[in-house]
Amino acid sequence: GAAMTRRVLVLSALLALAPALEAQEEASLRWTPAKSMEIRQIQGTAVSPDGSRIAYVIRVPVMEGEKSEYLSHIWLVNADGSAGRQFTRGEKSASSPAFSPDGRWLAFSSSRGGKSQVWAIPLDGGEARQVTDAESGVGSFAWSPDGARIAYLMNDPETEEEKARTREKRDPIFVDQNFKYAHLYAVAFEPRAEAPAEPVRLTEGAFHVSDFDWAPDGSAIAFGHQPDPRLDEGARRSDVSVVPTDGSKTVRPLVTLGGTDGSPAWSPDGRWIAFESSGDEPQRVGLADVFVVASAGGEPRKLADSHDRSGGMTGGARDGSVVYLAESVGTTR
Repeated sequence: GAAMTRRVLVLSALLALAPALEAQEEASLRWTPAKSMEIRQIQGTAVSPDGSRIAYVIRVPVMEGEKSEYLSHIWLVNADGSAGRQFTRGEKSASSPAFSPDGRWLAFSSSRGGKSQVWAIPLDGGEARQVTDAESGVGSFAWSPDGARIAYLMNDPETEEEKARTREKRDPIFVDQNFKYAHLYAVAFEPRAEAPAEPVRLTEGAFHVSDFDWAPDGSAIAFGHQPDPRLDEGARRSDVSVVPTDGSKTVRPLVTLGGTDGSPAWSPDGRWIAFESSGDEPQRVGLADVFVVASAGGEPRKLADSHDRSGGMTGGARDGSVVYLAESVGTTR
């Protein structure tokens, strides 16, 4: 009677709902923009000098109330995968972890004080200390081989006249004019100091520094540079030069092949500098080979072709006999 009719109706409804439930389950397995937001991303790693610990950055999406942003923090884990723990905390992101050469400090960049600056925390516990006080914020940075200094890139800050124009709302933007070049600075790392040390400016002029590497003895830095900050300009022409770290700003051109020369890396004995280059002219598809040149200067020598001639150097052997590359082959890395 009535009970049977109700059962038939419920069964019919369930049967009708089944395809919808299956579709919903299938949709939940589908990769979507919303699903991608649930995934935590690892964005950078650093290995301690003794190889015992690894620092890495985890980026998580934060969507709470009016907040819709990514938050990155540094985690530490033993090289065998044990004892993983979050190392930095707070509402401001931390990234670019870098162990000091003696393994006692971990430096990182964070905008916790406003603009991005370099901070350092002792590995055995303690508060973070601000290492740089760069007026327009720090780009990339690197410890000196002896751990006594940190070199970093900073874009030229606004002049007093430019600041006044901004305050007075007379600040139109002129495209491709008045470039803010990135230049090299070095600052002493003083663990007991209450405030960051005064930085030493290493380069200046109408060129834009893109990357750099310390000489093993800390006396000089090799750097890649291009005429101005525009991306297209970097794809047209870039060179490699060397500058002493004493603040004399006496830049010595090292590689000027005519194409794109950059990403210099010193050999451990300081005799050679490896770099990536397109040769005597830019390559439309961005091809680059690895060359080596005597750090004192001379004719660069091209190394063997890699599989796809698009590899990026990731490091070198401790005896300086080989450099390591990473590049894509088909759909694998």
